Amino acid sequence: MLTSYRCGRVLFVGDAAHLTSTVGGLNMNAGIHDAAEAGQVIAAVVGGYARPAALEAWAWRRRSVLLQRVIPRGETRLAGVRERDSARLAAAMAGLRAIAGDPDATRAYLAQASLLDTPSSASADSAGRT
Repeated sequence: MLTSYRCGRVLFVGDAAHLTSTVGGLNMNAGIHDAAEAGQVIAAVVGGYARPAALEAWAWRRRSVLLQRVIPRGETRLAGVRERDSARLAAAMAGLRAIAGDPDATRAYLAQASLLDTPSSASADSAGRT
């Protein structure tokens, strides 16, 4: 993972900024969210609605999301697989079956799996706004 997703006028998104486990497609989803939010911030800066500092805030925010949400979730999804721990794997599978049997839990799980519960530029740091 890059130490910063911004270097001067260049913003790094997706695999150019970070590579994480492919378990559950989180790396791809994180890259899509990086790009979508970067586009919003760039448009705000170019349009005069945000100061250039918003780009640095975006870079920090997206890196934080990866460190605090994406990587831990990916690691959780490997429960019992790496260690070849059949009891831990069975418990994880039982948990997934319980989620699948509950529509509300399923929606919440899918929102997490898609990273739809991560902060977006709509909740961006107001320091970047004019």
